[in-house]
Amino acid sequence: NLFRFFDHNPVGYLAAILSTQKQRTGDLAADTRVIRSQWNLRRLAAILVIFGIIAGLGYFGINNKDNFIRQERIIRVGPWQLPDLPSRAKYLLGLRLKVSQFFFGKPSAPIRDTEPMYAPGEIVYLSTEISGFIVKDEYIWLQQDLLVLNPQGEALIDMLNVVNKKYPAPASGRQLITSSFLLPLRLPAGSYIVKAKLRDRYGNMIGEADNKFLVQ
Repeated sequence: NLFRFFDHNPVGYLAAILSTQKQRTGDLAADTRVIRSQWNLRRLAAILVIFGIIAGLGYFGINNKDNFIRQERIIRVGPWQLPDLPSRAKYLLGLRLKVSQFFFGKPSAPIRDTEPMYAPGEIVYLSTEISGFIVKDEYIWLQQDLLVLNPQGEALIDMLNVVNKKYPAPASGRQLITSSFLLPLRLPAGSYIVKAKLRDRYGNMIGEADNKFLVQ
């Protein structure tokens, strides 16, 4: 262990590469060496148990609402500050808002059709129910962007910050937010896709949802 400083940097790896018995500097000092043994069930079971424990700790750590990533805490090691994880990395780790519902219409009059139909020039109302956000001082802070794609997959409407608002923390753990956009007057008929990207401004997490509608 006295040689860990040398072993955990290029010096240790270089020593292992140059050594005929794959010895690092610490191995040379302790007279230990690497040997190759055949696989057996006991060895395989031990590896599976270790990976199971690591996966379990990782799962519960990521889903802990007070973990340092969700809380955006700054971690310093001496004079160095560890960089924050990018939003995409957090999304892949499962640190995201959960979109339980994403439907057309107002909350008081939702449209449950698979593909609701609109005419050019109409206002399209959207409602999004989400959970998994961070609460600070009894408030949550949510932001939403909207992207509408035409039948050819091209961007028709790209709206940022359609919603950017603080809400009192709901007791149910779910928040319903509403938004809307106006369809252009000259719009060809066909199937359109609306995509919503949501952000938890307190937890620095994102969530995504999409739905289809028809223009007659």
